[in-house]
Amino acid sequence: VERLISAKVIEGATIKLGDGRYAQQNLMVTLLIELADDRASTIEKFKKSIVQEAAVQDALYTAGEFDVVLRISLGKMEDYDRLLERLCNRNALVRRFKTLTALRRLK
Repeated sequence: VERLISAKVIEGATIKLGDGRYAQQNLMVTLLIELADDRASTIEKFKKSIVQEAAVQDALYTAGEFDVVLRISLGKMEDYDRLLERLCNRNALVRRFKTLTALRRLK
């Protein structure tokens, strides 16, 4: 993993083994985010704000109505509320967001 990071093949990889907190994560949320603007500096600042968030499983910069799509896995809704407060509600880089909550896994 370290070689892939140093070769810039992957960024910000975090591996945690044996941590029971992640075994019971059954709340799956897709968070659609519209950034305040499309400047490269805004995108980079937002990227830095999500890199250390263990709950963020996947992050995509997209074209269309929303700029960023985050796939999030958490244990309970209270955890999501705290994450949302950090990433969106108190973040001037975020213009608006939309939440899609998975009811059950189909595949």
